[in-house]
Amino acid sequence: MKVSRSQLRQMIREVMADLEEDALFSNQDVLGLQPEKDIPGQTPSPVCKKCRMSHPHGSCPHTAEIGRNLSYGHQGSGDEEGRMSRSQLYKVSKYAQSLHDIIRDDDDLPEWVQSKIAVMDNDIDKIKHYLEYKLKRMEK
Repeated sequence: MKVSRSQLRQMIREVMADLEEDALFSNQDVLGLQPEKDIPGQTPSPVCKKCRMSHPHGSCPHTAEIGRNLSYGHQGSGDEEGRMSRSQLYKVSKYAQSLHDIIRDDDDLPEWVQSKIAVMDNDIDKIKHYLEYKLKRMEK
């Protein structure tokens, strides 16, 4: 089955709309549609160098934000690891929800699957408590 470029864009638009409706987080880092390419007749807005997104009137809401240093040292790296981590956490949450929906209470799972899930549970718990502690200390 051959698909034209416009048909492919339409399919992507539909999938993106479904993903946005199903989103778990209201403030996600998803680029989404590019108006200059995906909406016929739309003029391109300038692309922000900071967040690589188009903003109305060329003003970026992210430039005023300064990332918090949640690392061990006194000085942050400035690499904006938060964006990558949020993207990975979003994917993990989608996969976790999908697995939760697939597995039934009376299913018999292999030991390695149970072990991996237990490790994920333990690791995510440690990360959550570490970040909560750091944020609480920063408030003081």
